[in-house]
Amino acid sequence: MRIRVTGLSQGTHQQFQQEPAASLGFNEQKFHFTEPVCVHFTLQKVGDQIVCRARVNTSMETECSRCLEPAEVKISEEMTLLLVFSRMSARDVTGAELKIIPQDAEEVDVTEEIRQAILLAIPPKPLCRADCLGLCPQCGTNLNLSNCRCQVKVEDARWPGLHKLLSNKSKGE
Repeated sequence: MRIRVTGLSQGTHQQFQQEPAASLGFNEQKFHFTEPVCVHFTLQKVGDQIVCRARVNTSMETECSRCLEPAEVKISEEMTLLLVFSRMSARDVTGAELKIIPQDAEEVDVTEEIRQAILLAIPPKPLCRADCLGLCPQCGTNLNLSNCRCQVKVEDARWPGLHKLLSNKSKGE
């Protein structure tokens, strides 16, 4: 994604771009996007600097971390990037939220910054729904669809010492 900066006057400007996720370098086997990546840019030019605020929206389908069924993940992320015009090259000065661009630049490539914003917005454990029950740990039944007859005994590993102490006390020891 490129932002056109040549001839940009002082003040606030709006730009909109929409591109397929593959053009941002996402591997379709790992990330299945169901919508294009839409970015609304608000550019505020003051002197030799541009404050670039972007709202990134897209949607992807992945696997639920509890039940392994398809899960839709809506991504809506905001990012801010400071673009500074300088005679130095971009490789001389780098920073996470600062991008140095040449004085005579016509466009600024923000593809990697948008890509990183999307990656950070993807939940580490996506769910098909907030109350997903997951799979039975013994028989593998999807508990969202049906019940199983397994007796799941959950024992907290922190309590066996207390249980032993209480059983010894009740025996009179």
